[in-house]
Amino acid sequence: QIDFFEAYEELIIHADNVEDAVAMIQEAREQTAKAARSDAIWDLAECTVYLDAADMDGIRRMIEHVRNGHPKDIQLHEALYRMFAARGLVAPSEDAGELESATSMARSASDEREPTIWTPGTDPATMVAGDKPKIWTP
Repeated sequence: QIDFFEAYEELIIHADNVEDAVAMIQEAREQTAKAARSDAIWDLAECTVYLDAADMDGIRRMIEHVRNGHPKDIQLHEALYRMFAARGLVAPSEDAGELESATSMARSASDEREPTIWTPGTDPATMVAGDKPKIWTP
């Protein structure tokens, strides 16, 4: 008997392109929802697809999804953090208790549009979406 997760994992790994992989992940999410189980594993799979494709917009969307959709799922946040650390995008941490929020670390590692604090000469249009401008004071 073939395991549901293993079957979808193989389909995702062997997908021809990012769009096909994401479509398979969406199907897996739907099947997981029918079984009343967490879709966190598929969030990690989708983030992996975007990392492999160097799709920064996709990575940002997944970070926001994890942040907003699973705010209390510490295991998911730690797994995401470890995924970024394994790829050298954030510094690895030896103590899981000292791990900062994986989503904020990953966001800062993947965000090319810094700063998020307004300083003289900064164009407010370059601020990260959703951030409110803050006044810089010396």
